[in-house]
Amino acid sequence: MNDALAALLRETRRAWRATNVVSSENTGMLGGSNKRPDILVVERSVSPVAIETEVLPAVTVESDAIARLGETMQESEAISVPIVTVQEIGDIGPYHADINFSPTSGGIRGPFVISDVQKESTPTYPALWKHDANRETTLMFDADSEAQPRHPNNAKEKAIIAEKVAAIWGTASHCHFNQNFRFNSQSTAMQFTPRRTIGGRAWISIQLATEDQEKALVAWANTTFGFLLHWYHANKQQAGRGNIGTTALQDLPVLDVTAITPRKLKAAVRIFDDLKDEKLLPLHELDRDPVRRKLDERFAVDVLGLRAAAVQPGGPVELVRMKLAQEPSVRGGKTANEEAIDEDEDEQEQH
Repeated sequence: MNDALAALLRETRRAWRATNVVSSENTGMLGGSNKRPDILVVERSVSPVAIETEVLPAVTVESDAIARLGETMQESEAISVPIVTVQEIGDIGPYHADINFSPTSGGIRGPFVISDVQKESTPTYPALWKHDANRETTLMFDADSEAQPRHPNNAKEKAIIAEKVAAIWGTASHCHFNQNFRFNSQSTAMQFTPRRTIGGRAWISIQLATEDQEKALVAWANTTFGFLLHWYHANKQQAGRGNIGTTALQDLPVLDVTAITPRKLKAAVRIFDDLKDEKLLPLHELDRDPVRRKLDERFAVDVLGLRAAAVQPGGPVELVRMKLAQEPSVRGGKTANEEAIDEDEDEQEQH
């Protein structure tokens, strides 16, 4: 009964839908006690609420509820991690067709033509448009394409193109989200470009208030914690792949990098800067990835505030990595060390 009531409560508030906010029949939640609250609500920045239930005539329900007053949470359960949706902290870039699509019926929808970046060139409007799993193994890498404004046929088109170019360029950011994440060949859930860059078919731009916040979000997204939320919320109709488009991205839960303390933000930026050029293994090999483990350990302790014991070998964070690496929807039939194969159809649909 308590499990059913807890499930109903989770649907009454958006903040309560997150994991572990509303729990039922959990022992070891109260400091120095084995008491088991029927339902416990632990919401960020709000005092915990214990709910006691009992079938009529409910002889002891009042005394049970009063007995919970003054209890404290276990220290191990008291860590507060601020989680919000992407749309609450950042601006999500445009749908790719609004960047480069040219309707056969005429008119201007996308103001740009997308082409590969030429060697030894510096594009005016860099774009991150397609996937190359072998190139995308680090937290930071450059744009792969350039967006060139279309040539207008008349003064009216010239004005329309100029207005749309300015609007699209206004969404450019350093932070980009992997929309169609191939878990068993790709390594990064989000990435950072050295220059502000337009997002594209494969990578959606997310623009935050500061460059440091974008670095912190990219670091978070590539931890096991960030990936767990990405995997859980993704459309996994295809084995080994998770899709989150521009609309669904709005409601993706992420670390609120705007709410963490300045000290923790600096720690996240330092972690990003230290690890940005180190190569990550594909996600289905995260259990044996030394860089991912290093990222998890430093981010968990220095930013999230977990105890060092939680990230030690044999600890709970390692267990989560091991379980995710064996998840069928992550592996997609691949075994460890199996060479990643780029699919031609992916590249065709991204141009």
